[in-house]
Amino acid sequence: MGSRQTDGVLPGAKYLQATAPPPRLPPPLPTGLPELDALLPGGGLAWGSVVELMAPRGLGLSTSLALALCAAVQRQGRGWCAFVDPTRSLHPAGVEACGVDLGRLLVVRPPVDGLGRAALRVAQSRQFSAVVVDTGGVPGAVFTDSLGPWVAQARRLATASEGGAAISVLLTHREMSRTMPLPVAERIELTQERPGRLLLRVHRHRYGLPSEWQACRFPSQLRSPLVAPAHEAS
Repeated sequence: MGSRQTDGVLPGAKYLQATAPPPRLPPPLPTGLPELDALLPGGGLAWGSVVELMAPRGLGLSTSLALALCAAVQRQGRGWCAFVDPTRSLHPAGVEACGVDLGRLLVVRPPVDGLGRAALRVAQSRQFSAVVVDTGGVPGAVFTDSLGPWVAQARRLATASEGGAAISVLLTHREMSRTMPLPVAERIELTQERPGRLLLRVHRHRYGLPSEWQACRFPSQLRSPLVAPAHEAS
C-alpha cells in the first residue's frame, strides 16, 4: 500500500514544517568593564539566564558590578533595569556614580519575608532587561545567613528568564551557608586583591569546576556604591 497523505503532505513532514526554531538571543551582554569582560566566557553575561555574583560581605563588590551591568544595559538602549533592595542599602549618588540613569531604574523594596515573591514578580513581568536581587543585605542589616531557600527560587527565576532578552542577577555573600550550589547558569566569585584590583573566578553551571583566579582593574568610581534611587516600589 502507498503512504497515506494529508493535503498532499506526509503527516511527519507536516509536523516538521510546523516546528519553529527557537528564538535567537542577542550576544552576551558586556559588563562595560573591558578587562572584566575579557575574563568572562563569551565576553559578557548570557541573556535569558540567572547569574550569581558572590563576594565577601561588606566590600560592595557585587553591588558595584551589578550597577555597572545596569549602566551597560541602559547604554545599549535596552530599556529599564530593576533592583530588588529589601535592606534599603542603595543611595542615589552612589548609583549615579556607577553610570546608572536613575530615570530608568526601578528600585523595589519589599519586606524581607516577601523578597522571593517580589523578585519573581519583577522577572515575570518581562519589563526589565536586568533584574538585580540583593539576597544577603549589608553590614548592620543582615537578614539571612543561608542560601537554602534560594535554590528553589533560582529555579523559578530561571524559568521566568528563559528565552527572554533579560538577565537576573543574584547578589550573595561568601559567608552565607549553602546546602547545595544555586542552580544558576554562572557564578562569578569576586574578591579584592588590593584597592583598584579585583580577583575573580567563574563557575559555569551548577556543578562546574571554577576557573583559576584572575585579576582585573576595578575603576575607582565603582568602589563604594552602597547606595537608592528615586523611583521606588514597595
